[in-house]
Amino acid sequence: MLKNLLVLIIFSGFITMAVYGSGNSNYMEIINAKKEFIEFWKQAKEKSFEERKALFAKDIESIDPEFYLNTIWQAELFPNKWKSLRDESLRGLFSIYEKNSLESIANAYDLYDKIFRETILKFEKRLPDYDNSTKIMMVPGVTWGGSYIEDKNEYLALGIDWYLKQETPLAGMQDLLIVHELFHDYHAQIRGTGIDMTEYVKTGKLFWQLWDEGMATWGVGYVFNDQTVKRVMPDSKNYYANYKQCHDAGFAKKFIGEFDNKAVDLENKVNVKKELMENMGVLKPK
Repeated sequence: MLKNLLVLIIFSGFITMAVYGSGNSNYMEIINAKKEFIEFWKQAKEKSFEERKALFAKDIESIDPEFYLNTIWQAELFPNKWKSLRDESLRGLFSIYEKNSLESIANAYDLYDKIFRETILKFEKRLPDYDNSTKIMMVPGVTWGGSYIEDKNEYLALGIDWYLKQETPLAGMQDLLIVHELFHDYHAQIRGTGIDMTEYVKTGKLFWQLWDEGMATWGVGYVFNDQTVKRVMPDSKNYYANYKQCHDAGFAKKFIGEFDNKAVDLENKVNVKKELMENMGVLKPK
């Protein structure tokens, strides 16, 4: 059943904001905060932490307050401690900026903008029914590789700060990460809902990483027409440190076969799913 389905579905002086789209897609909003960041850091570089924090709120968080409050700082999830978590995160961010020149940071924004615009064309060519109404966030504060977030709005957050903090160059990985996250968005559109780990845990259905991450991993190979480890998996030392690289995108292939095994879902709990993933060589046992 799923195997058949997979054939069909087989992720200006102020804010630099572009509206972009092609094919059958809606137009997407691209927010590139390079100018805002440059102005912020010029003022904040020699300031105290409290002064930097105030400037960050005024110049950066004001770009999209909802995104920062609940996506970056997780205020709804941690109502009693999000402010202290924000302070801790901001100290880390400012440390990243201190270690990079303003020119290198500006170049990172330009690089992500260029790669995204090239990659979305490839993505839409392979998946012309993709509804790309997601808000693309190229903004400070995303210290992980990137993620698709479905909340009050739909966001694709790209990890420019994550890129800046790497000790070794990550050339060639940005398009992989972008397609991986775009496929999460496309996957959510096809099935009518976004990733919800809590639902999987509650029902004991297919372990969410095996399904959602496996699908997105497979999707990278589909978009680039190259189902190999080098194409679909980031360097494990830099990103998916808890995943083992498997031969020829075996992660995606094995999850498809496991998903069709109805007995596994009916008889086993989520912890058994995790053990299954470890036995498959997808996760390293703790």
